[in-house]
Amino acid sequence: MKNKHIAILKGALMQIDNLSYEVQEYMKCKYNPLYYIENYVRIPTQGGPVLISEAGLWKKTNKYRLAIKSAWKFRKVILLFPRQTGKTTLNDAILSHTLNFYDGIQAGFVSIDKNRVMDFIRRLQFIYDHLPIFLKTPQKRSLSDRVTYFKLLNGSQLHTSGVSGNVSESEVFRGLSLSNLIIDEAAFLNMNDLLTSVGPAYSKASAEAIKAGKPSALILTTTPNGINDGGFYKIMSNATPIEELIVDPKDPLCDKLKPDDECFEILNREGRNGYVLVKLNWWEVFDNQWYNQQKQLLNFDKRRIAQEIDLVFLGSSTSVLSDDIIARMKPASQYTMKQLFNNIKIHFFNDLDPEHVYIIGVDVAASSADSQAADYSALVIWDATLNRQVAELKVREPVLKNYGYAIIELIKFLIKVVNIPEWNLKLVIERNSFGLGLIEHLLYDPDWGDLMARVLYKSKIRNDFVYGVQVTAANRPLIINALLQLVNEKPEAIVGPELIKELQVLEQKSNGRIEAARGFHDDVVFAASHAVYARKDLIKRGELEGNADENYGPKVSLEQILTVVKTDDSEDEQAELQVIEHRSNNLEAEKRDRQLEFEKAILNILN
Repeated sequence: MKNKHIAILKGALMQIDNLSYEVQEYMKCKYNPLYYIENYVRIPTQGGPVLISEAGLWKKTNKYRLAIKSAWKFRKVILLFPRQTGKTTLNDAILSHTLNFYDGIQAGFVSIDKNRVMDFIRRLQFIYDHLPIFLKTPQKRSLSDRVTYFKLLNGSQLHTSGVSGNVSESEVFRGLSLSNLIIDEAAFLNMNDLLTSVGPAYSKASAEAIKAGKPSALILTTTPNGINDGGFYKIMSNATPIEELIVDPKDPLCDKLKPDDECFEILNREGRNGYVLVKLNWWEVFDNQWYNQQKQLLNFDKRRIAQEIDLVFLGSSTSVLSDDIIARMKPASQYTMKQLFNNIKIHFFNDLDPEHVYIIGVDVAASSADSQAADYSALVIWDATLNRQVAELKVREPVLKNYGYAIIELIKFLIKVVNIPEWNLKLVIERNSFGLGLIEHLLYDPDWGDLMARVLYKSKIRNDFVYGVQVTAANRPLIINALLQLVNEKPEAIVGPELIKELQVLEQKSNGRIEAARGFHDDVVFAASHAVYARKDLIKRGELEGNADENYGPKVSLEQILTVVKTDDSEDEQAELQVIEHRSNNLEAEKRDRQLEFEKAILNILN
């Protein structure tokens, strides 16, 4: 059972009607941290202590509740919150629950300096002091005002550390075995050294806590600090946005998660690191007046405003894009996901129009790519009529034929379902060794080879037209600059989160070559570059017109694509055109197991 401490409670509270109100409340709080925090955690205000759930920010968004649920259920969470949004208090509330209700918990809190550590302890103490007596575990309290720990008589303790000139990340919590760890301002710490130092001991302690039915969580909380930040940005880039785990991501107050099996499948997809990213944008809880006040407080420093309020990870000194352009690229707020051959998935971000021309840029990784350091294969669909991104795909697929079958399935989908005529599709593949292998596979497919020959883009080499785009030392800068020029002129055209992340880490090396910063990837960037470069070439050859009006032609919306898929009469087409849908899951057998465990827990408490 994935979450033993959750399973003990669900579906069994009616078994304790005969117990006292205090015992019932204690049990509800112990096994439901959200219930405990919303009903018993108080925070200081000018008018006195108030319940955190009655605070104005809490009522405006689902992100606080989702952060609590994610820490409890998924155990690895990133909280990317702007300034003055209560992320420290939220962490204190989560930790107060773990320490108070479970014996022998060893937790750690690390931040960039001692002052933040002291503030965290004071907030935790305030929460504890304002709990009702029947919920409190007795405390072993120091009389000192400069206490740097929090200890209860049940054996649970919070250890703290501030990283400074005397204590480096590689020395934090040395010798301690912590099952719960909060890393504050993680983007400003060397996460590579810190996780190397505490990671092995944490993993072991976490596994032991989970086996014993106790909570365990690793929470990283921060505002951005650029892409070369000591490792945090890369961790965040491989996390799963909480929106992918919510039943209705369009509802700003929905905090209902998808069924467990679906959530864990999403978290464990290729390239994901198991972290859940909960990002709170300032406009979810504040108005423009607050935003303008914060800009004044930051003395209109554009870089600080972008990082501390807008939550933008700005480039390094060698970044090819300016901070302003990076800040203006915004990922799409919603998407539709289509599943292709061999579970390869593509995400659509904009409506499709059968009368538009679509260029599909393809980047092919080495067929032997099977390590976490290897490149990805990538694909970007570009609306050549409106000159904007429509979709993206990024996958580690070591078998070239599987990637080819996925591309064939995508082309069939665009033609059969979206009704895009084949002459409005152009498939652009780089003519390197692996790209030529993919082109050959597509052309010689026994069923769809003729169609592939008609949609494959041809470039001119000397006096001949050949399939694909030839990339040489001479034209490589032209290909990448075609995309960069568009990004600088029209950053709103870039809406795919993977493309945005790769553009943020794109830099110019000392030899003038443009590529991803060390440790990052640029596969989606080059797939998009192939598409944009081919668009310019087709216009130059007179085979494509320039930009059209936004209202040009009938559109097929993302929701209509879903409807077409759902109502298609062909079983074969249904199998081909799978998309993510909200599903119900019958968990009756699991509920019975949970009730049995709960009843055992009640007997243990009463005994």
